[in-house]
Amino acid sequence: MFVAMFVDIEHPHEHYKPYHHHPHHKDVEPPPLPPIRGLLSLAILCLIKQKPTYGSQVYQDLKEKFGLAAPRPLIYTLLRRLEKGGLVTSTWEIPESGPARRVYRITEEGLDILKDAAVKLREIIPLIEKIIKAIEEN
Repeated sequence: MFVAMFVDIEHPHEHYKPYHHHPHHKDVEPPPLPPIRGLLSLAILCLIKQKPTYGSQVYQDLKEKFGLAAPRPLIYTLLRRLEKGGLVTSTWEIPESGPARRVYRITEEGLDILKDAAVKLREIIPLIEKIIKAIEEN
């Protein structure tokens, strides 16, 4: 089940590929670990489940509700992947004032993914606690 956390929920058949640091790229940070990216996608789905929303609102809500300050381009990339994967849908809405914006809504498949993820996350908590304990041991 731990391996499942290394599977991107938008691409469940693509497994984690480790980052190989090149000595000439000292300023390049490794990409976010797939478990973190997967958790970010789940957090986004949770927000959209609560109410239909748009990208900049997702950015604000991630900070307020989860303490996550994800880069805006990453949020929009994940929203597109979630839509491509059938987990959310989007429509363009034109407000009376301001620019048009894409509003995202969760699908039944997205709701199913969240339910399955909750079960898997509960199962992995004891393993995470054991790993933390092992790290902190003298």
